[in-house]
Amino acid sequence: MPLQSHSDINERVIKSLYLKEHCTGIQTMIFGDSRTAGYETEALEDLFGDSVSYNYGVQSETLVGVMQKIQWLERMQCLPDRVIIPLSIDRIELIDYADDKRLLMQENPAVLGDPLATRNFWSRRWLFAKKYLFSSAIFLKNIKKIRHHFVGEKYHLQFSPATGNIYYFFDHPCIKDAPPVGTLRFEEEKISAFVEQLESIRNYVERSNKKIFVIWNPQLYVTQMSYNVDSVEGLLKKIGKVFPYIFRVPLRDPRLKDMSQYHDCSHFKKEFGETVLDTKYFVSVETLLQEFREEHARFLENQ
Repeated sequence: MPLQSHSDINERVIKSLYLKEHCTGIQTMIFGDSRTAGYETEALEDLFGDSVSYNYGVQSETLVGVMQKIQWLERMQCLPDRVIIPLSIDRIELIDYADDKRLLMQENPAVLGDPLATRNFWSRRWLFAKKYLFSSAIFLKNIKKIRHHFVGEKYHLQFSPATGNIYYFFDHPCIKDAPPVGTLRFEEEKISAFVEQLESIRNYVERSNKKIFVIWNPQLYVTQMSYNVDSVEGLLKKIGKVFPYIFRVPLRDPRLKDMSQYHDCSHFKKEFGETVLDTKYFVSVETLLQEFREEHARFLENQ
């Protein structure tokens, strides 16, 4: 199946349509936002010894959308044996769909309609127009994308409906300055809501007799270190009560400071993501917390 152009809406609809007809037999599925581009299905298959896995990551995803996808798959009796959820330190507080645009960009099993009707080319186009293009928020977003296409930097992205893998055909330098070390703090209410959503997903998956794992995305070192260590401790202790173990690369890993490992300030490359999916990096959340403590202490010593 040929690669498809990658966009907030197109990706959601086409991946969901593909899974509606081909979801049986998938053993491992990774969910999340556009950063799941860093995790290819081949790496998941190597990690777990699977024959079939799927990348159901879509742009601007939150845990609300992940839960909707999981429930939808369960209703179709297609929930895979293993569920993988990556976590990004700088997206922890995105806990819901705050406006019409985000609401319309959420999961689209709900907008796909009758499966027989949506197989028809024109029916799918009409459904797409009816559900999305009549939204002023989506219209304005699309206008911005068109303007960006002609006068801005080009983001060439494609994805494979058959595997869900996302391909970034660009590298942009990270020129924005990160906040100073230790200056950012999480809002307590938001991290509590985030962890509650995470726990709900875990409970739902485990009640279905399936397994679930989480990954700490390898965001840039400066991004991770910009968060206050006490605030990170509060977050990780809450996560650790739900998921005692997590896949992560050590904070001292030099690749976290190497921009050649990233497409831009936010998206790490597949070669880096592949190394995260290794049993040697499956550690206790307490280990990750200790690494944050040590790195912040080292920073203070060097001031």
